Amino acid sequence: HILPLIFIGLLVMVQWWNVSGVTAALRAFTTQRHLLKPSLCVKDIRDIPFKQLREESGYKYVVFDKDNCLSKPYSKAPLPILKDALNACLQVFGKENVLIVSNSAGSCDDENMKEAIKVENAFGIPVLQHPRSKKPSPECIHDILAHFNNPPASQCIVVGDRVC
Repeated sequence: HILPLIFIGLLVMVQWWNVSGVTAALRAFTTQRHLLKPSLCVKDIRDIPFKQLREESGYKYVVFDKDNCLSKPYSKAPLPILKDALNACLQVFGKENVLIVSNSAGSCDDENMKEAIKVENAFGIPVLQHPRSKKPSPECIHDILAHFNNPPASQCIVVGDRVC
């Protein structure tokens, strides 16, 4: 009787069990420790100096994780308190240079990309459709850069919620 319970548990865990993420973290921890240190730690996106990052540091693209950065987990809409900061980012970088990447909406777990479409409509920002893999896999990174016509990765800001 234990096998069905384990199987059901794994089905429930599919959103937060991310083999690509675990593999990337182990690789970074063992061979690329410098990747584990963020360049900037802030309370939330309201504290990100988007204009300064664009004008003084030369960044051209912004990639946001959705859950816990722009919205509550699994929510299809931005947190109201963050809307002004998100609009400031769009004003500075331009909508075509901002992207949402989620391991729920737009991922291999998103059947027919229904969630990605809902999130795009609610946020007014493109959501990466990456049905082959989850972030931070090399395939997902390739898809992100391809979305922006393959700029150097050093021109991209990645806003996430896992390290600080």
